[in-house]
Amino acid sequence: FRSDLEAQVASSLLETQVFVTLGSVRQLSILVGGEVSNPGMVTVSSLSSVIDALAAAKGINKTGTLRAVQLIRDGQTHTLDLYPVLLGIGKPEDMALREGDRIVVPPVGPTVAVFAAVSRPGIYEMKGGSLPVQEALRFAGGALSADGQRFVRISLGPDGRGGVSETTSAKGTLKRGDMLGVITRSGGTRGAIYLSGHVTSQGWISLSASPSLRALLADRSLLRNEPYLPFVVVKRQNAATMASEYKGVDGAHLQRGGEDFPLQDQDQVIILSQ
Repeated sequence: FRSDLEAQVASSLLETQVFVTLGSVRQLSILVGGEVSNPGMVTVSSLSSVIDALAAAKGINKTGTLRAVQLIRDGQTHTLDLYPVLLGIGKPEDMALREGDRIVVPPVGPTVAVFAAVSRPGIYEMKGGSLPVQEALRFAGGALSADGQRFVRISLGPDGRGGVSETTSAKGTLKRGDMLGVITRSGGTRGAIYLSGHVTSQGWISLSASPSLRALLADRSLLRNEPYLPFVVVKRQNAATMASEYKGVDGAHLQRGGEDFPLQDQDQVIILSQ
């Protein structure tokens, strides 16, 4: 409108400039129902979209679908998939609102879970009875490593018991309730040790920050009250046999000046309690 008006003025009124601003925006009353936190009538501007109306209704519950939101207009129901908007995948549909529109969020559909070494682990909703593994990985932002991973699939059988299968290929499809784990073949985290047991927070710690057991125990913020330091367990993989070995180290003695115990990449340090 602005460019059209400027062209008309330039052609008919000499030495004249025109300025266009928006004085006000018409308000719409939209009914939002179904699996939303605050169902009912919401007021939005005429420039708003379905996303704005859902936000005005305090968002979709965990029990609500994101892939089959219903927009009811003039007696016809249009089904909207919000994944292209939320995940940035594909082309979003036209979700502009009009006066008299109604939005209904049905219950969530069948889901699958993607976990471990992916950018965005979570539970994702399917459209239909199956979901290609490649698409599930796309939803999860892709694997963290370009190659060298394996895929572990956990599925429920007819008897309700879980079955586990493993492959190095990202082919195939997932069905309702499946869980897909993306595991790096090397395992663990390079240049790190794993701290567990009677500690404030279990997890990986940089080996460069704690190259030895004395350096690790010196950081008292890592330990809970009353740890049993005379017997610290170090779990280590034997390079020749690939078997796990457990070494007991007197942490209290080395803190008093005894011989230190160097740590290695992928060691697991287990702190016991009193």
